[in-house]
Amino acid sequence: MEKDSSSAQLIYSPSDLLRFVESPFASWMARYELEQPDSGIGKDPLDPMKELLSRLGEQHEARVKQELIAKGLRVVTVDNGGGDDAAFEQTLTAMADGAEVIGGACLRQLPFRGYTDFLVRCERPSKLGAYSYQVWEAKLALEMKMEFATQLCCYSEMLEAMQGVRPEFATVVLGNMEHESINVGNYYDFYLAEKEDFLTQQLEFDVGQMLDPFQSPSHGDWSRYVDQLRQERDHLSKVASIRRDQIAKLEQAGIKTMAALANSGDQQVPKLKQKSFETLKQQAIMQVRAEKSGFPEAIPRRPRKGASHGLAALPPHNPADLFWDLEGYPLEPGGLEYLWGCIYLDGSGEIKFWERWAHDCEQEQQAFMDFIHWAHERWRSNPAMHIYHYAHYEVTACKRLMERYGVCEPEIDELLGNHVVVDLYKIVRRGLVAGTPGYSLKNLERIYYGEKRDTSVATGDDSVVEYAKWRETKGGKTWRSSKILQSIRDYNKKDCDSTLALTKWLREIQSKAGIKYSS
Repeated sequence: MEKDSSSAQLIYSPSDLLRFVESPFASWMARYELEQPDSGIGKDPLDPMKELLSRLGEQHEARVKQELIAKGLRVVTVDNGGGDDAAFEQTLTAMADGAEVIGGACLRQLPFRGYTDFLVRCERPSKLGAYSYQVWEAKLALEMKMEFATQLCCYSEMLEAMQGVRPEFATVVLGNMEHESINVGNYYDFYLAEKEDFLTQQLEFDVGQMLDPFQSPSHGDWSRYVDQLRQERDHLSKVASIRRDQIAKLEQAGIKTMAALANSGDQQVPKLKQKSFETLKQQAIMQVRAEKSGFPEAIPRRPRKGASHGLAALPPHNPADLFWDLEGYPLEPGGLEYLWGCIYLDGSGEIKFWERWAHDCEQEQQAFMDFIHWAHERWRSNPAMHIYHYAHYEVTACKRLMERYGVCEPEIDELLGNHVVVDLYKIVRRGLVAGTPGYSLKNLERIYYGEKRDTSVATGDDSVVEYAKWRETKGGKTWRSSKILQSIRDYNKKDCDSTLALTKWLREIQSKAGIKYSS
């Protein structure tokens, strides 16, 4: 989004439209920043993950270009260093000359302007002659998404204005180099409706009437600013796991802050189930208490008599138990589970760390097989043991690898069918109310560790960014010779250690509450 220097007219890009579709608030903020550059409201700091995705996107676009060249097509690349007008004229010239492929083409139909990855010539008549062009975009994603179709339609509309005919098709080249083409006409009416809503927002923009950020599903580059507003307003969105529809119902009943929810007593909220209301209220009470004391606590939820969920689903300790965590690299086509970490007790009761690394598909298959065979044999030798992990990622990954490589199906079926694999997240969500702003492992560590972890790699995104750096530099082949791999290993081991600590803490709560294990 920018203002034309000669006319002061606002010029939008397809990215501006996509920002609006994803978050009307972020769209409003982009316009606000343009109108009030000295407002003091800053964007989020530069995100290393976004930087990585941008870099990988450029590399993927280069691969697509090489693929087109390998097919014998000549690619004419537009030089955008001379400004938008010059790039637009270059694009028109290349189209008039009948170039087979135009890279970095500048498209325009005011008030929209944008640069598409490629225009590819097709033999469909237009005002250019016996040919015309279609839009090709390179995307790292592995499947077609609705926002891609919106972007392709926006480019296609601009291209129609330049060549006199709307492209019939547009193509996305996915991260695995597969081509997904859409019939532009099938999405065009939906695109026009989205564009109209966006332009209406821009036409009615009032610098003094900020949109409610909490009505948008995301906040784009202004997430930190919204977090600041959330704290200042004690907004209901602070309540862990609350939904936007629940917030709307509470606000309609006059409950507009987390503190008000915590102190709402026996109030009835129309259209909100009483059980849901009580759950949200208890969550708010625990979080308000944590804010006052500076330290979060947790209380157990009592399961129904005979039920096998929550803390009743937590098995007793067994010396053969395993505590498991995976590190994955989702930016590899098809994904890559590159570190399999697990801690266990050896015969003397000492904690040991089991690990397998995988930097390609062959190594991934071997690491997968090694872990499953080892865990399965350990269970066969001690049927009372369990494998503990947190959230669904590990099991989902194993099912995907089982299908990809066609191995370990009997072992996985036995382990899952006999409930050997225990997802502690499910136990926590149905068994506890914690005074934390969320229920991630890192949130809960504030309670059972009493502090935040201090590893250099602190989040899953951090591990992805660091592993990408290692793949680019290959500075050291193993964790012993690479600081990057060692930091990822430390992070993975800390997650395994934390899973063990969480299990012990949950058993203490289970015991104090007198809740029996029900398999």
